[in-house]
Amino acid sequence: MTSSPSLPNLDRAVAMAREAAPDVVMGFGGGSAMGLAKLVAVLCTGDVSFADAI
Repeated sequence: MTSSPSLPNLDRAVAMAREAAPDVVMGFGGGSAMGLAKLVAVLCTGDVSFADAI
């Protein structure tokens, strides 16, 4: 069994995505993995805060 992604994991993923400046963010899996991918896609493209994104 795997656990849901944590906020520190989200922060690391957003930092990596900002550095890479991807054209696309792709998530694999379901549920929380897809939610994390969506948040990374939104948070890495601008100055949107986590509180504003949820």
